[in-house]
Amino acid sequence: MEEATIKDILTEAINELIEKDTYLLENDVNERAITSKISCYISKRISPKSKGGWDVDVEYNRNREKPKSLGSGNVVPDIVIHRRGENNSTGTEDNNLLVLEIKKNATNKNRDDDVKKNNSIY
Repeated sequence: MEEATIKDILTEAINELIEKDTYLLENDVNERAITSKISCYISKRISPKSKGGWDVDVEYNRNREKPKSLGSGNVVPDIVIHRRGENNSTGTEDNNLLVLEIKKNATNKNRDDDVKKNNSIY
């Protein structure tokens, strides 16, 4: 999938969230509620795996039968667009399209950890 297409999908999903779910953004709801809605809006714009497309999962923590990991710790991305269960033991093939970390507030707290997590293949 082209990078421009992915950007368009994300932009449309975020715009739909703003249009339909402003309440979530204005009332300090848990980040997982926002993440869940965004993943729904992404899912309806992504071809399903059954048609050669992708899975969209929230807080997915597996690399086949093992937990996703980075260095010495396990990682759980907020949203991952991937082909569920198709990574090899090292997780190095192209089965992860995009990993998203969602933050409610603009902050640099733990930013370096999130960037490191998202720049790794797992």
